[in-house]
Amino acid sequence: MTNGVRGAWPLAFGVLVGDIPWHFTAILRLSWITSMFGEYLFYLKWLSALIFFILNIDLLRHADTPLSENKALSAAGVLPLFLAGLTAILTYPKTILFYMGILPGFFDLRSLTLIDIGVILKISAVIPMGGNIALAVLVEPARGLLHSAASVCKINIASRLLLIFVGDLIPLT
Repeated sequence: MTNGVRGAWPLAFGVLVGDIPWHFTAILRLSWITSMFGEYLFYLKWLSALIFFILNIDLLRHADTPLSENKALSAAGVLPLFLAGLTAILTYPKTILFYMGILPGFFDLRSLTLIDIGVILKISAVIPMGGNIALAVLVEPARGLLHSAASVCKINIASRLLLIFVGDLIPLT
């Protein structure tokens, strides 16, 4: 928000570059796990639904917490912003646990080919990058809303409803 779109793209690109190893590691690790313990895929699917509900509970607990500015992510310059995005995602160990919990809900990991893995990695890079850039474009007019506890609460409730929806869909697919 501090640097606008000009500052958001290097940060988003750093997150993209840092996210790819997490996705790849999660896919490889889960492929091995599913080849050894394929009968437990049913439980992994329910685990992915549970993760969405846990995220939902966390949003509920902090629904009215106002957002605070992170000075490390608002440094000027392309390289500092890229490195901030890269560092933020690579040093967040819950990322791989998230992907290991979510991926089995969307893909049959026992039958993935190298092409499938490449497509998953590309999709998992393009969608968040596009989402981060779109967010940067759309967030400037909404900047004032994020300083209001009532607005943050409404945004968190909407996020909660989306998490409930996705969490409900996973076991049904």
